Amino acid sequence: MLSSSLPAAHWLCSVVDCRRHPKVEAFMADLSPTNGMSEVVILGRILSSGQKELTPDLARYFLALGFDDDDKARMHQLALKNQESTLSSEEKDQLLGYAKAGCLLGIVQAKARKFLKRSETNKAS
Repeated sequence: MLSSSLPAAHWLCSVVDCRRHPKVEAFMADLSPTNGMSEVVILGRILSSGQKELTPDLARYFLALGFDDDDKARMHQLALKNQESTLSSEEKDQLLGYAKAGCLLGIVQAKARKFLKRSETNKAS
């Protein structure tokens, strides 16, 4: 059963966890910057550059984003097949796409949380 209490990016990481599922190690190795993750790394640098400041409304909007139930179900299905080493090449690409999207979402949401926490601290001072 899928947990709706976890943010989608964290849920995906919990499903595809090398420490609990050694068969997933090869798949997770594909997430390195030299294996197609460069766009995530590049966008992460853009989002962390600090050239533009978030607004509280935009930060809250980013925190409300997430995968819908159909995507969560598909990620779960793909992760299970991956643990069984039965993913087709197309399915592996799809799971990697979900992992990339989850990573990007996690970067954006971390930045939003940091901004809101800093904003609250500044207001309290």
